[in-house]
Amino acid sequence: MRLVIVASIMAIIAAPAAGADAQIESTVARHVGAIVPADGAGGVAVALRFEGRTRFFNYGWADRADKRLITSDTLFNLASLRKVFEATLLAEAVRNGELRLDEPVAKYVTELAQDRDIARVTLGQLATHTSGLLLPQDHPPWPDWGYTLPEFIRTLNEWKADKPPGMQHTYTHGGYILLQLALERRYGTAIDELIEQRILRGLRRSSALSHEPCLTSSVS
Repeated sequence: MRLVIVASIMAIIAAPAAGADAQIESTVARHVGAIVPADGAGGVAVALRFEGRTRFFNYGWADRADKRLITSDTLFNLASLRKVFEATLLAEAVRNGELRLDEPVAKYVTELAQDRDIARVTLGQLATHTSGLLLPQDHPPWPDWGYTLPEFIRTLNEWKADKPPGMQHTYTHGGYILLQLALERRYGTAIDELIEQRILRGLRRSSALSHEPCLTSSVS
């Protein structure tokens, strides 16, 4: 969907400036209309940047019960978006020879007990959801509590694997929290700083050199 919208917009960017904005808005609205629920139960926010300008297009409700429309200032819960960046950090570290996918996470999170199942889990298994790790926060009914770091480590040390790590694919939020911790320990830097230093700065430099339209969207 995103590629279709970008292709459509690129085709009309060359139009006269007076009519380009109207054509772009019409194109975005047409494609967004295909994904917004017919009953108005959701909404979409689109940010489009091209030729040095950023345009915002907002459709539908942020909260229908409170009659609150989506605006350009609406905050979205982006859920697991950070996992993409953490996986990218790991991939770049492997490419640079700084980490290996087959390294046990316990090498970097040294509080993990060497004689427990968690000690067999590798960085690559955490990134690909094949560690087998499954915590209450990974599935419904969703608990309304979390862990302190000592509680998290204790829970990991007490975890019993149903199958050997690497044998099955099971989505695990807890696994990526552990991967985050391993990355922070490896580099001695908080995850937000790692993402900023090793990914975002490079993206901004690349964006400054490119004139292609950049499209992002969020759906409520």
